[in-house]
Amino acid sequence: MSPHNAGEEAPQAGDLRRKLVRGGIVLAVVVAVAVGIVALVPGLSGVRSAIASASPSWVAAACGVQLVGLVGAVVFVQAVFDELPRRLTWWQGFGMQGANAVLPTAGSTGVSYWSVSALGWSTYRFAERTAVMIIAPAAPNLVLIMVIGIGMALACSPGRTTGG
Repeated sequence: MSPHNAGEEAPQAGDLRRKLVRGGIVLAVVVAVAVGIVALVPGLSGVRSAIASASPSWVAAACGVQLVGLVGAVVFVQAVFDELPRRLTWWQGFGMQGANAVLPTAGSTGVSYWSVSALGWSTYRFAERTAVMIIAPAAPNLVLIMVIGIGMALACSPGRTTGG
């Protein structure tokens, strides 16, 4: 238990309800602003027509894929930062995914550092964990590139040939 939450007591039902209402209001405002931007900005007419012609089933499928990706990211954060409280890793994973949408890698790294530095983590300890979070997802891609490259070099798989 960290010194920051040693005197912390369990949240009351009223506190949870207020947080949910406040979160719902923030979500509604963000959605309203996004809809307003798409509706009012003149250069986004292509976006408006794409949204108008979108298939609801494909939109639902895309939302499902995004949700699975979000949960996968949270599970990955929980595996890398395994000694952090589970509730913090959920918020950290959500925040990192959101920050990645705005500023890939740097955004998630910033959110992650902000959350663990508040618990007293050293920069070195954070850097070790962050290296795992950056390198581990890239490892399967690297292996696949190597396998395909070796296959192409040995002429086991099709590829461009040079010469005449």
